[in-house]
Amino acid sequence: MKISGILLAAVLGLAGPASSQMGTDCHMHVHPQGEGDAFDYGATRVLSALEGAGLQRGCILSEGYRKTDDRAWTQKADDWTLEQAAKSPDLIPFCGVPIKAPWAPEEVARCAAKGGRGLKLHPVSEGLSLVDATAYAALEKVTDAAIKAKLPILIHISLTDPKEAEALFRLAASRPQATIIAAHELGPNFALLTKAPPNVYVDISGLVLAPRAAAPKFVALWRAVGMRRILLGSDWPMLHPSEYMAALRAFPLTEEERKLVIEGNALRLLPPSSK
Repeated sequence: MKISGILLAAVLGLAGPASSQMGTDCHMHVHPQGEGDAFDYGATRVLSALEGAGLQRGCILSEGYRKTDDRAWTQKADDWTLEQAAKSPDLIPFCGVPIKAPWAPEEVARCAAKGGRGLKLHPVSEGLSLVDATAYAALEKVTDAAIKAKLPILIHISLTDPKEAEALFRLAASRPQATIIAAHELGPNFALLTKAPPNVYVDISGLVLAPRAAAPKFVALWRAVGMRRILLGSDWPMLHPSEYMAALRAFPLTEEERKLVIEGNALRLLPPSSK
């Protein structure tokens, strides 16, 4: 299979700045060497990927949510992510917390005290369904801890069951003080986002996997949801932020809308740290 030089550069993080617009990638996974593969996906590689896309800031997501029965492992993963963020003011650390762990609310508070700026929750990786009353109750406790710590929540729910989205929206409506970011535009259930409460934001990670011909449908959805609630997110290293910058340049957006998605909304939600 022939791979174009532009695509190869994007994959490797070597593409030159795609735009003079400075922005924020709100969905970038990180982990140390040996956790999942032989490579270190830390601050150096994140900053290289951002530079290659012409972006300034990135939200780096801890994978601390992956082990629900190992508190020490979760703390180690979160602390490593916080250490990576400390290497650059342009890196925004999100701690990973397993929802069903009884100590999850305490980990939320600990992370916030150490400089965490947000939470990454992944009920799918925990085998949880928000339709289940027990799982929903556990998420309520974690959400309450996030509200107290003033941390936004980036959450990956099931992308195939519309009842999951309904449960998430019910939680958000019951806690208007919470800030919730729905990852991956809810996948094939993206049209349900028009029913989301105003404290639910949307990250567009996964967008570039959709046919480009669907661009007008996505733009119409974003406008229906509200352009001030749409966030750029790539799901790096699986996908590269330069691919999203190319897509946003090609989408039928106004320049003002494009700037909101790339930077304005993230600056309002996650302003630069004063530290």
